[in-house]
Formats: sequence, structure tokens, C-alpha cells
Amino acid sequence: FSPVLVPAALAIGLAVMGFLASGAFGLTALMSLSWVVSYVKGRRGPKRRLPRGSAAR
Repeated sequence: FSPVLVPAALAIGLAVMGFLASGAFGLTALMSLSWVVSYVKGRRGPKRRLPRGSAAR
């Protein structure tokens, strides 16, 4: 192989991997922020209360 092609392919591969990693980190940050906002607002899931007078059997 050419002494130019190997480093060029390596640089392109590293650039693509960095781009994909930054996208994954950004998506993770958005999902974490979304979870924190919903946690603070109290929408962690359905809160089910038993009607008065009914006990768990």
C-alpha cells in the first residue's frame, strides 16, 4: 500500500469514529436531561392509589 493511503485511511477512520461517538454522547446527554426534567416534574410513572375503604387482600 502507498505510504499516503494508510495514514489517510487511519485519519478518516478516526474522524468517523469520533463523529459517531460524539453523536452517541450527545444522544445520551439529551436522554439524561429528559429523564431529569421528568423526574423533577414528578412524572416518574403512574401513581396508583387505592380507593378509600379498599384494602389490599
